[in-house]
Amino acid sequence: MVLLYIMQQRDILYYQLRVYNENTDNTIEVDAIKGSEEGTVDDDECFFAFSKAVESIGLPMSPTLAFPASTTHPFPSTWIWLARLKEMQKGKCTDQLNNFANGEVMITLNQEERSWKSIVSHLKQSMTWYEDYVSTSVDPSDLVLVQIIHTNAKKILGQSLKLAEGKVEEILVQKNTYDA
Repeated sequence: MVLLYIMQQRDILYYQLRVYNENTDNTIEVDAIKGSEEGTVDDDECFFAFSKAVESIGLPMSPTLAFPASTTHPFPSTWIWLARLKEMQKGKCTDQLNNFANGEVMITLNQEERSWKSIVSHLKQSMTWYEDYVSTSVDPSDLVLVQIIHTNAKKILGQSLKLAEGKVEEILVQKNTYDA
């Protein structure tokens, strides 16, 4: 789930994302992709390639990262790239990750679709969390401040969600065009 933290400025928040599970070190949850041409890939090899790819976009290989968002820039591009890399990792696309780390960017339409659907899912979870949090765990003395923060966070989340859902629709149109 994506957790959001509001900074002192009311119109800035950070999306906190889990890059990998440090408790299981480099164990990868794999959603096997049918028709994968890579065959059997060692999890360690894939995790190493994923690490190199993450570092190639300027991110540290940390179990958790935070990406800034604001009302003027509601969608961090680094999150999009991380989602794409995670889809490559899930598919054990080690060669593709290695190529990416070396500057050869190639993303399949299916990976792009799954990346954006993952982002939409995270945003919806965050929106639900904000809606539930205000109604269940707020001290009455903090209610006004929390409502202001939550209103701004939900505004940014709403903008981000609208952009991400639009991207999913765009990808589906592309897929239908190619299938026709």
